Amino acid sequence: MALPGSGEQTVGQAGSDAGITLPTRLPLVVLPSNRDDTTGKDARLVNCYMEKQETGETTIVKRPGLAKHTQPSGGAATGRGVYNWKGDIYSIFGSTLYKATTSKGTVNATNGVYRFSSCLGATHKLQLGDGVLAYNYDDSGGLVQITDVDFPTAFVKGWSYLDGTPYVMTAAAAIQGGGINDPVNWDALNVIIAQIEPDAGVALAKQLVYTVALKQWTTETFYDAANATGSPLGTVQGAKARW
Repeated sequence: MALPGSGEQTVGQAGSDAGITLPTRLPLVVLPSNRDDTTGKDARLVNCYMEKQETGETTIVKRPGLAKHTQPSGGAATGRGVYNWKGDIYSIFGSTLYKATTSKGTVNATNGVYRFSSCLGATHKLQLGDGVLAYNYDDSGGLVQITDVDFPTAFVKGWSYLDGTPYVMTAAAAIQGGGINDPVNWDALNVIIAQIEPDAGVALAKQLVYTVALKQWTTETFYDAANATGSPLGTVQGAKARW
């Protein structure tokens, strides 16, 4: 048993005098709401953030470390996206795609940030698009714009690669799919509309084993239903969110 006033806690076992001594828990030296030992300055947390638990306790958590990736060529071009693919950092500054510090070609620069994905198959490919134009990249074939007639002429931000099929979505909430591990050739019949509600498409995403359609005021979720014709996707019933 701990001595009175020692600051230690002892957890006893039923029917036994044995116990486990727990270490003393010290309060934060400074309240999280104050920057120093006065009340004249608010909190200043460096490389960490504060969470309040359901129990009412407050914890300080160190944030994950991130290394800054600057424009490879110098200057002040606008950063439009960065992605880690196969161990290399790919970035877009201005209208140039870089692999590490090496330019890999010119991309569209009229529609803000890019979203990235990747695809398997005989030749693994990096996919990138800004909603106006989309591209495939691999080291042997280089940077090539997707020009298949069945690829949407305009699409919302985001990709979803699910069970070998790459997907994009239009503002009309039509989710268009490509071939199995083939982001070059797209199928006009491989389409499903997120139409529980009539709101327009805003972005497409992937979460676990689901393709997620983010719309103006709702979110719809799809799974790989392995349909023999049309889109492989099926709606996850009951998964609609009003968000």
